[in-house]
Amino acid sequence: MIRSTTVSRNLVPCVLVLLLFPMLAAPAFAENAQEVFETLKSFEGTWKGSISVESLEAGSQDLVHEFRLAANGSVVMETMNPGTEGEMINMYYMDGDDLVLTHYCSAGNQPKMKLSADSDANHMVFEFDGGTNIDKEAGPFIHDADFKLVDGTLHSTWRSFMNGKLSEQAVTFFLKRD
Repeated sequence: MIRSTTVSRNLVPCVLVLLLFPMLAAPAFAENAQEVFETLKSFEGTWKGSISVESLEAGSQDLVHEFRLAANGSVVMETMNPGTEGEMINMYYMDGDDLVLTHYCSAGNQPKMKLSADSDANHMVFEFDGGTNIDKEAGPFIHDADFKLVDGTLHSTWRSFMNGKLSEQAVTFFLKRD
């Protein structure tokens, strides 16, 4: 009887920690998501650079991405290759405690991604979270994005979902503020 009481007493704190941990972690993640959003706001302006597709050499094509604040600062709008046939729009915004990215693709679909919990202001990882006009079985659509700030250069890597699986090839933009 004494032994079972001791085990029960030892289990209670463990169970409480397991039950309360998600509630304790949520405010920290919400603050982190807000911090990352503030970093994205600081991207406002024109960025220029080049493109690299894994297994291919970096392209010499001049790329332009424009970041601007919209809707009274509640949205960051990124225009990729403005004014071209390949123009695409990314909208970054807070949805409650989550930082969300919606990619308005030139292919006509709109994948939605959420900031992952292990992201920070210098390394932002967005993971697929649904979308519209998407064939989830076959694709193609943008599945995830990974942004890194390295010595004033934004490395923006995008991976697609196509032919029923995550593509092994990624596209990376290397951008510097103009």
